[in-house]
Amino acid sequence: MPVVRKVHSSELIGNPQFDLLVSQYDDECSMKEMPPINWHKDMYVAMETAGVLHSFAAYDDEKIIGFAVVLATV
Repeated sequence: MPVVRKVHSSELIGNPQFDLLVSQYDDECSMKEMPPINWHKDMYVAMETAGVLHSFAAYDDEKIIGFAVVLATV
């Protein structure tokens, strides 16, 4: 059964399954008028350290099958 849990960005960065999901997201959601996704991993870690970025991952067993990244300043 899939499970969603809060994760540290370091659990996502460099994970081949996460990289594949980001690539699929880019393919499905990018707009031709905009440049391709070029997410700045160091910035995500810095925002998470500052307490304003929260990452969640959906797992089926140990395989990442989805993710959400929330930016909240309150």
